[in-house]
Amino acid sequence: MKVERPKGTRDFTPEEMRARRWLERYLLDVFRSYGYEEVLTPTFEHAKLFEEKSGEEILEEMYVFKDKKGRKLALRPEMTAPVVRFYNAELKTRPHPLKLAYIVNCFRYEQPQRGRWREFWQAGVEVFGSDRPEADVEVIELTYRIFDGILPSGAFEVRVGHLGILRGLLEEYGIGEDVQNKVAHLVDKGELDEVKTLLPAEPAEKALAVVTARSESEVEEAVSGKERAERALENLMEISDALREAGVDHELDFSVARGLDYYTGMVFEIHVPELGGGSQCAGGGRYDDLVKELGGPDVPAVGMAIGFDRLLLAAELYDRIPDGVEETRALLIPLVRSGKIWEIAAKLRKLGWVVNVEVSGKHIRKALSLADSLEYDYAVIVGERELKEGYVSVKNLKTGVQEEVPLDQLERAAEV
Repeated sequence: MKVERPKGTRDFTPEEMRARRWLERYLLDVFRSYGYEEVLTPTFEHAKLFEEKSGEEILEEMYVFKDKKGRKLALRPEMTAPVVRFYNAELKTRPHPLKLAYIVNCFRYEQPQRGRWREFWQAGVEVFGSDRPEADVEVIELTYRIFDGILPSGAFEVRVGHLGILRGLLEEYGIGEDVQNKVAHLVDKGELDEVKTLLPAEPAEKALAVVTARSESEVEEAVSGKERAERALENLMEISDALREAGVDHELDFSVARGLDYYTGMVFEIHVPELGGGSQCAGGGRYDDLVKELGGPDVPAVGMAIGFDRLLLAAELYDRIPDGVEETRALLIPLVRSGKIWEIAAKLRKLGWVVNVEVSGKHIRKALSLADSLEYDYAVIVGERELKEGYVSVKNLKTGVQEEVPLDQLERAAEV
């Protein structure tokens, strides 16, 4: 019976896994260098965790099921809500600000295409306990450094906005949060004409003036006299000034709205234009109300998530993935059955070698051909005579030189 893998999922070859592990190590190193500690949450959660604040788009794409006791569960479609749930349950008493990081797989039932899969990976950070713009700046600056460390100059764009401007404006007109969320979703999708069907004429006009603005002055004019929106604009400009001082090249984009209902303040996205339609590779923002709304304390928070798979695609596109780590790789070819084989392999591994023991009993010619095809550095040949006289034959597969190396001097094998 032939069974195919589910649509929207992938198998990864050894070569692909090397690239993925490289990117994981790189991201975790950056996170740790900023003081972020890694956490992990369950692959599935109670569905209600996402139903409250994640937004219509995610609700439509969630993998939802019932367990054997009828409880409604969902595969995680994103990570902010699970991390907040974890924070509320176990982490809220830790010293603040609390900085957390993760790299995990997530699931959404959407149409698979290049850069978009039903099982995908996210890497991100969350900061709990600071309402200061410095926290926003750090999250953006950290994300910028990640992209700047991988991609060539000019390959990506950072767009920074502030949902507090739009929300503050609509609030002044008495527009409730549910409608605000719907407007934000339309803006996020670029369906601006639909905004006019949701709002009365004047607030629709002002909202569209904000999200299509190309300068600070245009936004100032649209929100003049709207106190909360004016404060949000001031906050955005403070963040933008700090980013410029930090050397983060970015543009203000008042149409950045994100696709999640819990964002309340600064929002940002990073795009790699050469990826085409799936150019957005990272995004995040401030979500000051979510911790409290999910049953926790009144704690401000800000975070971001990187589309791991898209960043890897961008790195491949620009040929930025290293060929491999510097290591000595050898095929150990046993011509005799002996427990000494494993002792020799263990000694070489202690020297830092990668040692692949040929376990199928291939003839030496075929074994050497295998070592060549795997692009190994050495072949270590162990036969009956070698064991009896206390040495191994080491062949340098790059130069063709072969020498006998005593078992008590295996460190000399790398000199062949």
